[in-house]
Amino acid sequence: MRKGSLRSGKMTMTTSLIAALLLGLSTVARAQVKTLQDDLQVQTVWDNIWGVVQVVFLPGGKVMTVHKPGELHVYDSIFSKSQDYTTILDINEEVYSWWDHGLLSAAVHPDFPQKPYLFIAYSAEYPGKPWNDNCEVDYRLSHMTTPADTRPYCKTMAKIIRLTVDEDFTTATFDAELFHDWCTSTYTHHVGTMNFLEDGSMIYGAGDGSHFQGIDHGQPQDECTDPQGPKDQGVFLSQKDGYLRGKFIVIKPESLLKDEHLQANVDYTVISRGARNPFRSTIDPMTGDVFFGDVGSSVWEEINHIPNPLDLDYVMNFGWPCIEGENSVSDIFQNFLKMNRLDTCKDVYAGMSTKPAFTYRFGAVDPDFPDECADADASVSGITFYTGNKLPGHYKNKLFWVDYSKNFAAQMVQAHEDSLYAFDSWTSLNTATGLVKKVTTNLYEDVANADYQVQANYKMLTVEENANMPVPRGITVDGAYKLATVSWTAPAGDEAPDYVVVTIKTNKGAVIVKSAMVTANKATTDVRLPTQAETYLAELSFYDSTHGNRGPRATSVKFTTAAAPSKKKKECIFDPFELKMKKSAKPGLAEKYQLAIVGDYPTTVRPFQTVKLTLDVVSEGPSTLMINVLAKSDFSWAGGKIVPVPPGANGLMTVLFDMEGDLVDKEEYSFDALLLKDAKDYKSAYVSDTVKKVFGVLTPVAPPLPDPFPPATLPAADMAKPQPGAPVAVEKELDPATGEVLN
Repeated sequence: MRKGSLRSGKMTMTTSLIAALLLGLSTVARAQVKTLQDDLQVQTVWDNIWGVVQVVFLPGGKVMTVHKPGELHVYDSIFSKSQDYTTILDINEEVYSWWDHGLLSAAVHPDFPQKPYLFIAYSAEYPGKPWNDNCEVDYRLSHMTTPADTRPYCKTMAKIIRLTVDEDFTTATFDAELFHDWCTSTYTHHVGTMNFLEDGSMIYGAGDGSHFQGIDHGQPQDECTDPQGPKDQGVFLSQKDGYLRGKFIVIKPESLLKDEHLQANVDYTVISRGARNPFRSTIDPMTGDVFFGDVGSSVWEEINHIPNPLDLDYVMNFGWPCIEGENSVSDIFQNFLKMNRLDTCKDVYAGMSTKPAFTYRFGAVDPDFPDECADADASVSGITFYTGNKLPGHYKNKLFWVDYSKNFAAQMVQAHEDSLYAFDSWTSLNTATGLVKKVTTNLYEDVANADYQVQANYKMLTVEENANMPVPRGITVDGAYKLATVSWTAPAGDEAPDYVVVTIKTNKGAVIVKSAMVTANKATTDVRLPTQAETYLAELSFYDSTHGNRGPRATSVKFTTAAAPSKKKKECIFDPFELKMKKSAKPGLAEKYQLAIVGDYPTTVRPFQTVKLTLDVVSEGPSTLMINVLAKSDFSWAGGKIVPVPPGANGLMTVLFDMEGDLVDKEEYSFDALLLKDAKDYKSAYVSDTVKKVFGVLTPVAPPLPDPFPPATLPAADMAKPQPGAPVAVEKELDPATGEVLN
């Protein structure tokens, strides 16, 4: 279990409020910081304030701190002393503040004081059965499953409450309960952030309410599980209709003033699904778009983007738990669905989901700077657009976020409409040491998708039109459902431009819908578009990043996207378990022996790196699975493994193997998988699958962190007890009250 993070453990609640870059993001700093970078300074405003999870700037210059156990404190200004505040709300007895649960969000009505309301969102103690901020394993319930499930289960619901506050924010009184929903019995993934849109609507997103350890498909120990319901509950409710877990909703302005529980499709609408733990979200002041940080599972942290919800005409899907990051597939979730022949992730596996705006990895941030940030964990925990006038102008209206576990703050520059953007750098701040890292090498092109590497930051480009530059040729556009595939002839020669700019506009009015800049020699790109069938115009031009020049736009190409497929057609073409399967070419064996490399595999490999491949295997009889890593230049062997496959195999297999030590830097390798009748005879292969474009990288890597609790240091008595979070079989009878083994 990873400790001290939003991802998996209890948050450290003694905090410092830091002004300038961090203030208003998330109060997660654990030490004073004196310097950042040349044009920023950091000031600790209040120190040793317990339990702060949000800072709200109020009308008139006052500041409110939201405290996880259930309190709201109001300061006269940011310059007040840390002990000089007024407690306007104390609902400790009502709030369930265990692990990541608690009072986590507050928002003032945008029409205050004409509408004198303050909204709060929190995890509530269960009526008639309060847990008193503590949840312990009930060993009487553990044996409802085999092996025993020793994770704790304590039912709670989330509430959104409307309070009435006076104009000076000295008192707050209960006015109405608008929501009592989001049932969960686990540690985390619950309450999110409330924000207001420009028309007075509220947007709110919450987590999936599932256990983060192992698979949670709706366990019988969980009171939130419907015993008569489908097999795919728990974490999968993030994808299912009829539940608010893992969803973002937009609440109508007039409904926020009602005195009753709000109803779906009457008072609010669901605008997205497939979130895991969207703890914090924010609004782009330029566009009204929503950005939220989604705390990841074991691989990726995400910054996700929802276009202005007031213009959104479809329900977005961010993929969880089917995928994480760009395309990582979790073995345990996919295997569960396949074994139970469930199609919960059918649309996501068919590509009908929205990729993150930005991702970075759990683990080391960058191999060149292994000590700058904490390597062992990651949890994006705060996000905001800076809209003030105190910082230098280039920070205005830019997106910032902080990571609680890695102890850094970062900035991402956004591009709007037809503006151009390109790789700039990755910048991070270690709030514990004050060290700043700025990687300026071109990681985007070389190792942006490496096992250990975050994606690149981008910068806005100064563009000069150059009529002497070439015009893109051979342009074709194929429109499909929610998608356009744009292709062009790659430019040739040493002086060829390095990027192509693709702009999609509406056919009527020429309103820009999407704009992207793609490496020119890739010659094709996919552009995601709205759901409805529509006619668009595609405009292409080249960009020369060396000189900052943009060439003439090619003649617009008109194309039309397709309408949504019929349900019958979807069932035909969107089968997640058949899309990538390679079938045996041997007569009569096509359905009996099949193979596919699926899931997330590295696009770079290092010497002695442990590689994990996930494969979908169908094998009627006994066979052998052989994995080889081969160099493209000379087919030299660089790693692999041989694994026996039992007869009747029909599911996912995970294969771990180590790379050899003599890899060649930037050499292209491939993962070759063969399903063989005889491991000694390549000609006996039933079927094979290959992944290409895996590159060797010879860069230093931070040494692994020592295990803080090695097995030898645990007393024998403790090792004999079931450890919370790790389902184990318990064969002896247990005392229901203490969990001790009975004699």
